[in-house]
Amino acid sequence: MEALLSKRVQEMVRNGEEPPPPYVRRDVNYTQIVPSTLCSPPIIDFGLISSSTPLTKQKEELQKLRSALSSWGCFQAINHGTSSTLLDKVREVAREFFTQPMEQKKIISKGVKEFEGYGADPVPEEDGSGYTIILQDDVEGLQVHRKDKWFTVSTISHALFILMGDQMEIMTNGIFKSPMHRVLVNSKRERISVAMFYTPEPNKEIGPEQGLVNEEQPKLFKKVKDYADTHWEYYQRGRRAIHVAKV
Repeated sequence: MEALLSKRVQEMVRNGEEPPPPYVRRDVNYTQIVPSTLCSPPIIDFGLISSSTPLTKQKEELQKLRSALSSWGCFQAINHGTSSTLLDKVREVAREFFTQPMEQKKIISKGVKEFEGYGADPVPEEDGSGYTIILQDDVEGLQVHRKDKWFTVSTISHALFILMGDQMEIMTNGIFKSPMHRVLVNSKRERISVAMFYTPEPNKEIGPEQGLVNEEQPKLFKKVKDYADTHWEYYQRGRRAIHVAKV
């Protein structure tokens, strides 16, 4: 058992080993995949939302943002204010880490009883965070589920992909969606992405904002605490946790 737990993907690839069955999913229906060249999550230009932009342009881009969050639950952010130099450096450091010798990486590895990675559950998921910021490289793989189709997220140089989580859906009373998403492995090229999760403090109670509850939009969720723990518990079973918070 310990030998299995100590194996890393890079070691298996280097030794020519096949990944264990729990890590392989062969039932992917590729007819349901929409390539990024046909349709992809909206692109929001944060430069148009700045105070120096004419008010009409600001309103148009803000409306586009609201539409993206209520229909897709995600968007690509450009002109977001984070320098391209910094983003390139983040990707460089991430790539350097994964190319380190295994013995070097094991220095900061977690114990076998600690959470590391996503385990062997190859099912799509929704984030349990408030929202997630993803920095991609130039290799496609991330996909978002919408209207029974999987839409491949395009790779845009120095863009940030913003994804709403379950806690944001709860706090907005279902107006902003927490989309199901997944990543498909590229058989020809390695792919690296860096994800940053923004989540309310675990001990703080969250629920729908009062201003978003009315006769036309009745309360859909109750108040909850420690939602991240609940999300992880259900994730391990391959189930969605947000129904626990529904009224």
